[in-house]
Amino acid sequence: MLQFLMLLFLLCYSAMFIPAHANSWLELIAQKVDQVQKILNQDQKKPQPAQAQKLPDNLPSHWQYSYYNEPILNSQMVVLETGKQHQQSVLLVHGLGTLAMKDWFSIIPELEKKYHVIAIDLPGFGLSGNPQGRFSPSNYARILNFISFKYAKGRVITIGHSMGGAVALRFAAMYPNKVAKLILVDAAGILEKTAFIKHVAQLPINEGRLPGIIRQKLAQLNSFASSVVESSTIHDPIYGVLNNSDMLWHKLLGDYPNINAAFSLVDEDFNQAIRQLKVPTDIIWGKQDKIATFRTAQVLYHQLSNATLQVIDDAEHVPMSSHTAVFLRLLKNSLQDKLPREKTVPSPIKKQPSLICDNQSNKTYSGHYQTITLTQCTNIKLIDITSNNIIINDSLVAFENLTLTGNTTVLTLNNSVVKVTNGLISGDQAIYINDSRLDLAGVEINAKTAGIYAATSSKIVLSLSQLNSQSYQGGIHGAYQLEQQALESLLLKLP
Repeated sequence: MLQFLMLLFLLCYSAMFIPAHANSWLELIAQKVDQVQKILNQDQKKPQPAQAQKLPDNLPSHWQYSYYNEPILNSQMVVLETGKQHQQSVLLVHGLGTLAMKDWFSIIPELEKKYHVIAIDLPGFGLSGNPQGRFSPSNYARILNFISFKYAKGRVITIGHSMGGAVALRFAAMYPNKVAKLILVDAAGILEKTAFIKHVAQLPINEGRLPGIIRQKLAQLNSFASSVVESSTIHDPIYGVLNNSDMLWHKLLGDYPNINAAFSLVDEDFNQAIRQLKVPTDIIWGKQDKIATFRTAQVLYHQLSNATLQVIDDAEHVPMSSHTAVFLRLLKNSLQDKLPREKTVPSPIKKQPSLICDNQSNKTYSGHYQTITLTQCTNIKLIDITSNNIIINDSLVAFENLTLTGNTTVLTLNNSVVKVTNGLISGDQAIYINDSRLDLAGVEINAKTAGIYAATSSKIVLSLSQLNSQSYQGGIHGAYQLEQQALESLLLKLP
């Protein structure tokens, strides 16, 4: 143990002086720490499962509680069942927080009338035991596999909220034959961690109620907060070492299950899982969610081939508690397959020669334009846009549903901050940026040469996106800083 404490002190002290690129040195320390862990674990017997708390006795008498010893993290879980007379099982997966399965208590009385309901406290939460290990969506998904085998009647309808949405998504992707339907409620952590944290860091203000000049300043302030988050997450060697050392992970996070699960959640990449998921998926979202941005719902709906989307306009992160009646109505639509799964195709848009925005703020545009030029424009939204060439200078811009195709460089950014949610960008050298920040989610980039080239230092965040170019083909989900290089050259160097 003394060896471990000495190594831990050395790591923490040295971290104050090392540059961001010194990952190899830090990884060596992490390896040494894990070697100490192996020595300390020698001759130790397998521990008993982390014990759960006493079962509650103050709830409806027909709700049946039981303990289950799960083998993945080695903990004793608490499981609630009701409506056992029904044949279709519904598995409820909660999110972060102390309430755990209690987040579902407002809707269980309605569900149990027609369904066999299974609610759980995940390891580390509620009344379940707090084991060692990483509380990742993948580990939790493996646990759900055992839970469904033990308790469910055939293929289960899985409903996940917040972190539980990410867990349920991973479960459906890993075990599609176990899941009859997937229902995601304000699922958190699906976007790349930088994009996810940036949203949480923004001021929770509904800009639609603000006067124009205040909306402009709010957009600039939120952009500044986002830049701080990007710098922190891109240059973060300590997180990398923590993530690569089981010993450090447990010693530093073992007593903090919410942080353990949150760190594990944002580090998980759902890109491939979403592209391969075939299970029918229904999405229910509070549009004012300050934790899991509505942007996530838009990307999920766009990326999943067999999905529906229902929105509660004035709800935030826990709609089943804040808007119970509305939520139950939408949930009933999903459970009874009343939702059309054919996605609407936009009507043909009349082509216009050009769109020019010069020194404007708080504007929204849509349509088809041969060229688009924005100069010194702030808080600009472009929705359902198609174009052949876009140039953005000294501006703050957000796109939704962008189709940008041409034969040369089709998107040029100079000293600008740009966010694109769902899109197709195709060109020779598709994107060329100078001293800018670019955030893409659910975007496919096709290029003959370079997908993204940065002439001067620029930051790029990519969530659930795809890059197809001469030198690189595949999903991209990460945050990067580029300078005088193409994104492909950086990706090819990564392990």
